[in-house]
Amino acid sequence: MLVAGHGHSFIMAHFTAFLTVPLFLISIFVLSRFLYAEKPLFTIGCVITGIIGCMALAAVFGAWLSFSGIATVNENNYEGARAGFIELLKMKGMLKIITMGSYLSFISIMMLATGLIWTKKFNTWNMLSIIIGCMLFVLFMDLDNWMFVGSLFLLIGFIPVNKRLRLKFSHNHL
Repeated sequence: MLVAGHGHSFIMAHFTAFLTVPLFLISIFVLSRFLYAEKPLFTIGCVITGIIGCMALAAVFGAWLSFSGIATVNENNYEGARAGFIELLKMKGMLKIITMGSYLSFISIMMLATGLIWTKKFNTWNMLSIIIGCMLFVLFMDLDNWMFVGSLFLLIGFIPVNKRLRLKFSHNHL
């Protein structure tokens, strides 16, 4: 999209994804709320891992959003800018470090879901759905079709979590 001069589409997709980072943090805190009483140290470790991962995830999206500058390069400089863009996209250096760090946000959610399976707080299939959704994101990062399927798995897995959270809010037990 960028090299074809359609940078707006590129920016909107990555900006929308960037806005989901706070939802990852909320998801981590909500899952940890249900697990903390039975596995406090495990839960604290997962939350710390998740916070670090979310910071890295925000950095990854920030890096990708900065790449949109290629869409405004003057035609006379296009070949050099294109070569620079290709170099930037190679998974090395700081981009590799923050990308690998961003996986921690997904790993944290998978660990919390695993803990909730152990403690039998939620249906195993729902927690497995969350784990599968996160795994699809980690395995197929930036392949939109697979990430969409991963989002559907996450949605299915979080439905009972949402119901139980609303029940707690309605009874003021949170």
